[in-house]
Amino acid sequence: MLYISEKETIKRLNCIHCLVILFLFTSCASYHYNKKRENNTISISSNAKEFHLDFPKWSNTEYLDLNSSLPKSTSHGTLNLVLPKLNKRFQTIEIVSEKYDTKTIQLKKTVRIGALAADVGLGIFTAGIPVIVDVFRSDFYKLKKTSQKFYVELDYKQSYMHSEFLAIKDSINPELFEDYISFFPKSNDIQSATDIKDSLELSIAIKKESEEAIDTYISTHQSSNYLNSAKKIKTDMVVAREAFVLACGQNTVESYESFLSKFPISIHNSDAHRKLTEAAEKIALSKKMVVEFDKYLSNYLIPNKEYFTSNIYDQKFSLVSKELDQAIIKEFDITTNANKYDVYSKLWKKFDDFATRFEGIDLPKTYSYKAKISDVVFKKIVEANTELKQNELSAKLNYDFPNFRKYESSDQILVCMLNNVSAASGTAKLFSSNFFRSYFDQMSERDALKGYDYFTYMGAEIEAITDQINFEEITYLNGKLSGVLKAYEAGKTSLSINMANGLPKEISYYRYGVLAKTIFFDAGNESYNYEFSGGANITLQFINDKFIQITNLEKSINQSISSKDIERALNLCLESNELIDQIVEYAEKNRIPKDKWTNNVATKLNNLNSILGKIKKEEKKAEIIAQQQKKQRELNYRKELQKQDQKLNSLLNEITSCYCCPQQFYRKNGWNCRDYDCTRLTDNGEISSRYIAYTSMFYSPEQAVREFKFCSKKCALNCGN
Repeated sequence: MLYISEKETIKRLNCIHCLVILFLFTSCASYHYNKKRENNTISISSNAKEFHLDFPKWSNTEYLDLNSSLPKSTSHGTLNLVLPKLNKRFQTIEIVSEKYDTKTIQLKKTVRIGALAADVGLGIFTAGIPVIVDVFRSDFYKLKKTSQKFYVELDYKQSYMHSEFLAIKDSINPELFEDYISFFPKSNDIQSATDIKDSLELSIAIKKESEEAIDTYISTHQSSNYLNSAKKIKTDMVVAREAFVLACGQNTVESYESFLSKFPISIHNSDAHRKLTEAAEKIALSKKMVVEFDKYLSNYLIPNKEYFTSNIYDQKFSLVSKELDQAIIKEFDITTNANKYDVYSKLWKKFDDFATRFEGIDLPKTYSYKAKISDVVFKKIVEANTELKQNELSAKLNYDFPNFRKYESSDQILVCMLNNVSAASGTAKLFSSNFFRSYFDQMSERDALKGYDYFTYMGAEIEAITDQINFEEITYLNGKLSGVLKAYEAGKTSLSINMANGLPKEISYYRYGVLAKTIFFDAGNESYNYEFSGGANITLQFINDKFIQITNLEKSINQSISSKDIERALNLCLESNELIDQIVEYAEKNRIPKDKWTNNVATKLNNLNSILGKIKKEEKKAEIIAQQQKKQRELNYRKELQKQDQKLNSLLNEITSCYCCPQQFYRKNGWNCRDYDCTRLTDNGEISSRYIAYTSMFYSPEQAVREFKFCSKKCALNCGN
């Protein structure tokens, strides 16, 4: 028997104790947990679509570690989460959303029955140690069913509900406030929203101008802060209705004004304003005085415009404008006044007063007095023949006829007056007024001089009316521009227009005081124009130069005919005809009068026809000579043929047929095709002789064919042997 020491025995007992303890702990049910994920999963739903979870009992460091491993937010109203443990720090959860107040939830857990049963069974053999251990372990428990799936109703934050209220509080739509009350019943602003809604609905009921609408409001707003106001309005409506019936019975301006002053916001307000306006209209139309029309427009029609439809208002405004127009003329009847200038000044001031105060008013008869005013003022313009006098006159006219320029294209009162002359006659001298600028600016497309404030000169476009014009002479005859109108720059003429009965006869443009161009008109339409340079008419000079060229060509043509150079004569005729075409085209393009060029063109055309007649005669003579020369050549040719025939006959006597080449010949002198020479008759009967073949040592058959075309291939092959 082996002896074991005491120290060794102690070691063995410690080892056995460790194994027993290890066995006891591993026998705990919490070490064998298969449904942990299922039992630790929570599902949270909320009325907030976007929310996240916080675990407030975790420290900052632990919470950061937890954030990296757990999904704790959602954007669709439901969040599923598996808790790693079921200790107190995980059992406390906060549901957080931006628009809602945070809500805290306490999760509840319970002992797992299976784990408890397993620990109790093992505890019989292990002195209850597994139960004691598992009680302190998280996995010994599971979430209660009520804590695994639940719905959390979050309340909106007061700050958010207040911001939503501020966003709509200035609205005039009561439905927005009704929606607010429905969505945010716990808002601190709920009473304010209710009051605004009730106020707007009361205003809508009042605008319906119906007692029934107020009655409906009262019945549906019994708890409203505006109930008493609605009841008072109802009472006022009854009183106002009775008062309005009384005012309508009187049907006077005074009765309606009295009613409106007592009941400014009654449901009869619109009818009262309309009837008030109509009563005032009757007074104005019956009296037909300027002051009454002014009173009617200022105090009744225009202030009450909103109570009429646009069509009815326009009809009333048009009617009173027409009557006022006649009343102004009647009040300032010129037949009873000797001083036309003063009367017209008062008339125009009255017109301008109404036109300024009442936008859109139409007083055509009064406005038409502009022509009569201008005729009277024209005499004063003619008399003001110095720049100083005209400046003083301009100041006076601007005062006596205010805003006369408002309806014109010029800011110069003198020019505006001249533009409206209808019967005056005389010549006005204007200083720094630029009448011509206004004259051209106000032209319509039908005016003959439209666009003639510019002109083309030598291919360049030039402005005729400039700010440099400082003096103008304008003549009228019976209200129409007549005679010669002139503009000056620095004392030199820059423009002149010759007018007759209001229509232009010609307009002349000057450059640095020298005539540059004149445009002529016929019955108001441009007829033709001339350009000048240094006093010379360069438009006609172009035509004259062409005629001189044609005359010189005529001389050259006659010389060519005399020298029998018919071809050159014909070319010169074509050149002359081209110059005539250029003259015609230029004259028509520039509308030059026909008497300036047609006679000369006709003369040149006659000369050209005469020259062509001479050329034809010369061509006929040349044709006869050519025929005679042709006959002589034919005769000479026949004689040459006879000589060739004689030569051929002589040669035929010297040759005989080649034995190797069909239609080939060789000379009778003993030479044959095989040695040196092969000869044949060509198509024209002449004898062609070519050295085409020697022995094969000098030429191959192919070389013979290439070098000598007149012998056939067969001949070349045979002759090469």
